[in-house]
Amino acid sequence: MDKDYFLAEDFCKETSNVYEAVTVIARRARKIASDQRLEIEKITSLIESEEETEDKEKEEEQADDTVIDFEKPTMIAMRELQAGELEFDYSR
Repeated sequence: MDKDYFLAEDFCKETSNVYEAVTVIARRARKIASDQRLEIEKITSLIESEEETEDKEKEEEQADDTVIDFEKPTMIAMRELQAGELEFDYSR
């Protein structure tokens, strides 16, 4: 089971300090959020194309039933950093 909280000390092994960890997590979370946004747009466009072919009543029912649920990008990024799955470079 993944824990829903993290301590600053959890990230000291992966980075040289907590501020570096926050920067790495924030950059990765922005990338994850961007990917999620693209996926939402793709799902939404598929739903809209299906809606065009159906009756208006069915469209309203589908819109109400469609729920897109993603895990929070920050939590994903923190888990990835803690697991050592993130590589980071400051050459830019």
